[in-house]
Amino acid sequence: MKITVKVYQAKAEEKRNLYFQFTQAEENDNIPLYFELKEKYEALEKEFDSMPTVAVSFSIGYRRYYQNVVKIGKTYFDRTTKMTASNGYRCIKEIPAITDAMRSDMIDDAHYY
Repeated sequence: MKITVKVYQAKAEEKRNLYFQFTQAEENDNIPLYFELKEKYEALEKEFDSMPTVAVSFSIGYRRYYQNVVKIGKTYFDRTTKMTASNGYRCIKEIPAITDAMRSDMIDDAHYY
């Protein structure tokens, strides 16, 4: 099944709403509703996890990151967030794979912040 950006964003919104609803049900001690909504949320989680990903490098501020993200057409998504400059993502480039050196660079960089 080919998924479009609009469908992906609609499913992401549904996932956010379900999470909010099942946490509210838990806080209100409505346990049957909690388990019903959590089951739907977990089904959406599995659907998002099964989507094909690509490895990318990008910057947020002065920090460099390497991550597997979902690509639909020319659009990249970090979990459910669209990776755009207005959302803080800069210099997004596809890479062949994330190496151990890249992981250690991110850990070393985190030490300074």
